[in-house]
Amino acid sequence: MARVSKKVSAAQREAENAQHRIWKTAIYARLSDFDDVLRDTESLEVQISYIKEYIDHRDDLMLLDVFADKRCTGINFDRPEFERLLKALQERKVNCIVVKDFSRLGRNFVETGQYLEQVFPLFGVRFIAINDNYDSNNYKGTTLGMDVVVSNLVNTMYCRDAGKKLRTANQVKWRKGITTASAAPFGYQFDPDKKGAFIVDPPAAKI
Repeated sequence: MARVSKKVSAAQREAENAQHRIWKTAIYARLSDFDDVLRDTESLEVQISYIKEYIDHRDDLMLLDVFADKRCTGINFDRPEFERLLKALQERKVNCIVVKDFSRLGRNFVETGQYLEQVFPLFGVRFIAINDNYDSNNYKGTTLGMDVVVSNLVNTMYCRDAGKKLRTANQVKWRKGITTASAAPFGYQFDPDKKGAFIVDPPAAKI
């Protein structure tokens, strides 16, 4: 009986310590080109401010750093600030990540699930998605709950649907002779009187 009591006491102490633990917290925000075009309210500044307000009302979270990727797709995780975040996790500088929602972490169902189920738990990292009401610290189990899975699937499908809409919109512009390029090709410049059209650049045209 004594051994059982010790185990119970140890488990209770661990639970109490977890409740009173101060987590070294990092904010992660992401904005893609598509988000930037369609939703001005989804700016990085708005995301960061929203998360900071959430952290300010939590006694167990201590904000140490902010990681923000702009013009980065959620389809993959090849992002400079996210890679910097992973390095911070490896160096044990932070052990908690807070995002606005799952879609900010990523829109790839498989890779996002791997980070939530394997990578973050491996480093002992707590993950919080505010709008999805998800906190890994309150989650028990070896696989993600159905609500999390459905949310990640929706994010994946949204990304695919958004890509189709963007391609369709670009094709309509191309048929009208309107370019979607961010820079004019050599020998041309953008027409100031007609958005998306080119005119000859005289100095470059000589070359």
